Amino acid sequence: MTVRDLLPLLPDPAELRLRCRAIALLDAVLDERSAAHTYLPDWRDGVDLACMDNGSGDLYAIVFDPAGVFLYGFDHESDATPWREEERAHWPGLLDGLPDALAAYPAAPEFEFDGFFDATVCAWREHGDTVWRCGSVEFEPDDRDGADWLFELLLDGSADGYADFAEEHLERPVDRAAVAAVLAGAPLTPGTVAALSPSADYGTVAARARALGYSTPGDTDSTDGTGGTGGTDGDDPMSWDRFWQLIEVLGGEAGIATCAGFEDACERLTELLSDGPADRIVAFGERLAEALYRLDRAEFGTLPVLGTEEDGGSPFPQSDDGFLYSRTAVVAAGRATYESVLGRPDRFAPFTAMDCQQLLHIHEDAYEAATGEEWDHLTRYDYESCSNKEGWPGLPS
Repeated sequence: MTVRDLLPLLPDPAELRLRCRAIALLDAVLDERSAAHTYLPDWRDGVDLACMDNGSGDLYAIVFDPAGVFLYGFDHESDATPWREEERAHWPGLLDGLPDALAAYPAAPEFEFDGFFDATVCAWREHGDTVWRCGSVEFEPDDRDGADWLFELLLDGSADGYADFAEEHLERPVDRAAVAAVLAGAPLTPGTVAALSPSADYGTVAARARALGYSTPGDTDSTDGTGGTGGTDGDDPMSWDRFWQLIEVLGGEAGIATCAGFEDACERLTELLSDGPADRIVAFGERLAEALYRLDRAEFGTLPVLGTEEDGGSPFPQSDDGFLYSRTAVVAAGRATYESVLGRPDRFAPFTAMDCQQLLHIHEDAYEAATGEEWDHLTRYDYESCSNKEGWPGLPS
């Protein structure tokens, strides 16, 4: 089987995208650290990217561009490997006829190895076209380019097909019903995640699933009257709904109870954010600053630190930094806790003894990881203590 045999077997772009998303999510749930398949929404502006890397030198990438889909694979042991010659060279005709709208992708630095586009299989389908196409490649009957196995899982698309693949790699049983639910695009429930991997953190998985377009129980589009913390995504790169979905990765109040666990969760959230475009990371920082700003009020900041006393027996007041870190703990505890605290100063009291300042650096670290540049954005809202003048009416202007 070569690319010419592959073309009529490939599903249409919409179905292919759904399969790529589902397989990436299944890999992440079953064993995130060694996931072979990944899916990056908005890899570039308006462009998604699906990838496979088996860790042994074989891979594929599928670019979902508004102009069409570009697909390539690399089988390092195939007859068509560019390494068959001393100076690497593509199989004759590999890229012949590639449309101008997609022609830039073989030169993308992400797809190059040592300055060369390593590929043995290439195919594409322009927007509005009804068939998949490839270059003017010709093969002898026994020649192989990797198409016979690189895309096997995507062509199959069945729960049994994926489960067989996963069981072979993980060497353990995989729940086929749960796999089928994910492949069907059903809402991702805690039960489905637990059936796939009892040790998986549902908050982390749910946030990743939502980023891939899956719904989860409890998703709402309501406006809640707490100063703009409701709403839907729309064209907003970081709506309040999406912001709180990402915060769920931190595990809520249970997650902030253990310092080590919270630090690990912060790393997961940083990694998740860094997969997105820079404007989404900046927008996350804006939402975080606004959430902290809304808590910057005298009725919260003048509360004593819970459980501590000075030598004379007086309650220990919060410092400016301490008050900021207390507010980060409220945000990190999640949307429900945050919204309950906003109207009830007494519910803020337990957080005066907490410190989740790592939250302040997540978007900065993600931005640097995504762009290679240091964070240098000034947010609209200043979250430093006593910056909210309406919240501290007794302070001089």
